[in-house]
Amino acid sequence: MERNKIKKVVNLFIFKVIVFNPLFLIIAQSKENMIIKIDSIHSKYLNEYRKFFIYIPNLNDNISKYDVIYATDGQEILDGKYISKLDSLIQKKSIKPTVFIGVFSNEKKNGYNSYLRNVEYTYGNSPRYLNHKKFFAHELMQHINKNYDLSNKIGKKIFYGFSNGAAFGIDIFICDNKKFDFYMCFSPLGVNVENLEKIKNNKLSKLFIAYGNKEIFIALDEYKKLCDKLKKSNVDFDELVYTGGHDRILWKNFFFQALVNSQFTKK
Repeated sequence: MERNKIKKVVNLFIFKVIVFNPLFLIIAQSKENMIIKIDSIHSKYLNEYRKFFIYIPNLNDNISKYDVIYATDGQEILDGKYISKLDSLIQKKSIKPTVFIGVFSNEKKNGYNSYLRNVEYTYGNSPRYLNHKKFFAHELMQHINKNYDLSNKIGKKIFYGFSNGAAFGIDIFICDNKKFDFYMCFSPLGVNVENLEKIKNNKLSKLFIAYGNKEIFIALDEYKKLCDKLKKSNVDFDELVYTGGHDRILWKNFFFQALVNSQFTKK
């Protein structure tokens, strides 16, 4: 009994170190030869530490180029067990060697019924939002390239986000779409449609929007207005309306379908 108590205390300590210490780094290697690191960066724009995970395939081949995926809601990606699936597909050569980076969302409270995540993903004109966009689309990329020796090894850059995180990706596509080659934005809730007036339509970047026909009517109305506006602006994008709702399992399935079938990443 005493030994079990000690074990629980040790496990609780490890959990707290991993979750709450911004400087803590985990390095894990599974039987599938995947390498995952949970790291952090002190952002000069946000003036705080921000956590992210990075997955790098552990391949014997001398890889000259990796596709790189940058995702919002990194903790949800880990909880959703994307990494083992991605690693398996890479090892089977079903998809190209791909680095996967997921930035953890900010779950600190911001008022009674709101979180900083919402501010950083959808409040397009607030200083916090603008600073978070500089962090995600500029500062973090520079940090990854420098600290993980990827500067000369990057092939295609892919953005992936869902819900408010997808709305954030739409805004990057509108304002600075050369930042990524491909954008996967599923159920992009919270897009400021008026910002589409600022769009810089770069034909080299591709946008894929997917959402469910059983989502709440307010969300469906928002998605349809967004897609109508994109069409009127002659933006090159693909739209998929699937059977289902605002569902993380479905988003994960479509994410891997797009990668494997190349219906999104192939030009």
